[in-house]
Amino acid sequence: MGLRRALKHKIPPYFLTSLNKLNEFYYKMESKTMKERFKPYFLKFLKDIKVG
Repeated sequence: MGLRRALKHKIPPYFLTSLNKLNEFYYKMESKTMKERFKPYFLKFLKDIKVG
């Protein structure tokens, strides 16, 4: 999600920051099985944000 779009939807910056942190955490997870297990939830979460 672009910053311009975020501003258009008036999403607070701290929310974007926490989303960024979540992204970092997600990619830093060493265990591939954990990644595979969380992937559907993570993608659904992102989809929900884009829609809502």
